[in-house]
Amino acid sequence: MKEALTQIENEKPKKPDYRNPYVLHYLHWIDGLSTYEMAELLGKSQFTIRYWLGKHGIARRSISEAIEKYPKKSFSGNPEEKAYMMGLRAGDLHIYKIYNNIVCQTTTSHPAMRRLIRRIYGVYGHYHEYPLFVKKANQYEWRVKSYLDSESFGFLLKKPVEVTRNHFYPFLAGYIDAEGVWDISKSGGYLKKRFSLKTTDYKLLEQIKQMLEKEGYHPTFRPTEQSKSSYSFGSGKQMYAVRLNRQNEVVSLAERILPYTQHEEKIDRIKLVLEFKSEKYWVNVKHKVIALRKKINKERDECVEKAEEEHKKRCPASARSLGPS
Repeated sequence: MKEALTQIENEKPKKPDYRNPYVLHYLHWIDGLSTYEMAELLGKSQFTIRYWLGKHGIARRSISEAIEKYPKKSFSGNPEEKAYMMGLRAGDLHIYKIYNNIVCQTTTSHPAMRRLIRRIYGVYGHYHEYPLFVKKANQYEWRVKSYLDSESFGFLLKKPVEVTRNHFYPFLAGYIDAEGVWDISKSGGYLKKRFSLKTTDYKLLEQIKQMLEKEGYHPTFRPTEQSKSSYSFGSGKQMYAVRLNRQNEVVSLAERILPYTQHEEKIDRIKLVLEFKSEKYWVNVKHKVIALRKKINKERDECVEKAEEEHKKRCPASARSLGPS
């Protein structure tokens, strides 16, 4: 196999690597990628990948063989954990069933989201990630996924249409970890703390607005710009936003959400909101806010660079042909 990898590195084929038998064998049998994952990685259709596997006489693993070798644990049954998972599911998380498995996956350029999926779902089943180039976003990202027990995790298959009212704050924390923003910024010479949750799901956001009002908050709820994410399921749809602008209410919600949130970037932002809950002037917090922004941006850039590096290592010719211009 070492000789095969050396040949891959030395060869500089004019055509993309999806035709290269060494690359196909390595990705499928050594890296353990499915034909669907190989298609994503190489920027081709699944039919094309299967055709070239067959042309080179490379045996295909069955889906069940690829998945069932990993042990899975049943869901704990904890209602707060379930509520958080349902909130996360309400965001940009793709869930589907294949054989006796629930597959939970998303694509991200944020290391915090990679760690979140591993931490939340990886304890229950096999966690898997691989790099790919997202053409419409014009950048490298990570596809992350976990394979879960279908019987105990069946509740994840359908996106929630109602808020989990008995465990509202864990549910809201999951939704915020997927789609919410904690903003600390300058307004004139003053410090402004804001919270917003913006999605295309009008009915769910309306329910969240009503629940927040019952809890004593004063959220705004109105249409905002259309989704600009050209590669998401909500592309081109009308966006709506629930926002809190009263400083004491942003702090109060942050205190209630912090025990449940799992997204490290958002935990850091919440902690800043709470640290400066009584502060009025931007100059007194500027250095810490800017430092956190730089830290998050640096980690995200490194995550994208690592995805590009890993993608080119796995399939160098395809990376050259697919990468950003």
